[in-house]
Amino acid sequence: MLIQSKILDKNAIWEDVAPLSGTLDTPGPMTRTVTDNAILLSAMCGEDSADAATKDNPNSIDYWKELEQFKLEGLRFGVNRNFLEDTLYMLAVEKIVSLGGIAVEFEPEQINLEGFGTLIGVDAPEPRNSGKKLKDYFGSQSSDYLEQLLDGRKVRLEYDVSQYDRFGRTLAYVYLEDGTFINADLVKKGYATVMTMPPNVRYADEFVKLSEKARKQKKGLWKPDPAQNED
Repeated sequence: MLIQSKILDKNAIWEDVAPLSGTLDTPGPMTRTVTDNAILLSAMCGEDSADAATKDNPNSIDYWKELEQFKLEGLRFGVNRNFLEDTLYMLAVEKIVSLGGIAVEFEPEQINLEGFGTLIGVDAPEPRNSGKKLKDYFGSQSSDYLEQLLDGRKVRLEYDVSQYDRFGRTLAYVYLEDGTFINADLVKKGYATVMTMPPNVRYADEFVKLSEKARKQKKGLWKPDPAQNED
């Protein structure tokens, strides 16, 4: 592999190493790109003409403009060994290395979550604050809908290429006895967004189409006012 010679030993010192997320969403839950992060930070820390308390704020910096001169050279980034076969992940790593960044390979501690399950291909909003994760918009509604949908019902599981994730959680497509495809239903009604994680991509195209339709129809989390949502 092209970047192997530039990946440091897993026992390297971890001070000042920024880990690369497996879903490439490192900026955070409110933004999707580093540029978005910079714009948001500028807005939060900058001067507001309508707020006297921020007048002549020394932290009023256009961080997004700073990105034009920002360099990755010499900065260290943690590369999760479990994602080395993921094409998109490796493209991101190769790009960082080509810009002078240093990739530090590591293998995370294994946490056994046997008995837990994950719906393949969908990402539901967080229903509550948990650790560093904050409750997402429409999280409670999504969680309540899924709970009602599954309450006391038998389900059938369909597996894809990988049956378990690295934590031991079952990865599945879930169906009710009446044929309702739970994964697709959540996306279709706006209770979840699409999260494609190769190699489990059997219904990825279908989920994308359903998500786009839900967005256009402003269903669920795509609608500004969830109280007015109609299924």
